Amino acid sequence: DVLSDPKIFFDQSSKRWFTSILDTTVPDTRIAVSSSDDPTNTWTIFDVKFDGNCPDQPSIGISDNNFVISANDFSNCVSNPTFVGAQYYVIDKNDLLNGISPKMEKFGPDSSAFSIVPSQSLGPTNTLFMASTYGNDNVVHLYSLNGTVPNIQVMTKDLVIQTLSMPPGALQLGTKTLLETNDDRIQSSVWSDGNLWIGLNDGCTPSGDTETRSCIRIIDVD
Repeated sequence: DVLSDPKIFFDQSSKRWFTSILDTTVPDTRIAVSSSDDPTNTWTIFDVKFDGNCPDQPSIGISDNNFVISANDFSNCVSNPTFVGAQYYVIDKNDLLNGISPKMEKFGPDSSAFSIVPSQSLGPTNTLFMASTYGNDNVVHLYSLNGTVPNIQVMTKDLVIQTLSMPPGALQLGTKTLLETNDDRIQSSVWSDGNLWIGLNDGCTPSGDTETRSCIRIIDVD
């Protein structure tokens, strides 16, 4: 197996660990749920297939009732892949916790969307938020998911932000070789105390500087 793009977090409400990873040989994604709050104990593993496409850079999020895994679908994981679209599955959280084959609802692939990142909820909420922005954009595309599988209601809203820019390679001490920063897509999203916090790469010129640097951008959606 060639495994890539691991994600892991601890869910406060269920006291369980959730994780995901891409298996490029199948291709599909694997999600796993711990049997307790101790990640060194047993886990239950589930496979989520993305219509035979290669689900690149999968990301996961959670709310009180639902678990979401989202990815960018490409035609293959090998060479010269074609972008198919962003796709995500809303999965019944209780089924995952009980270790049974989970009910799920599929959305996409949507060729007009890219890197839709679900949020990890740090407190009680029935709404699961997701966000997307990419490529010198001045908009955060916000998604809110409500209801239970198979009747999930999706609402979208675009929020204007200060324009993003692609970050350059990052300086590192003791060498002229730059660290690859890739691009300005969202890296993480967390819902906490009524606010959605989004973290991503950005290109910026710090105060007192004259060059564009690789920066951390944090967006707070109140």
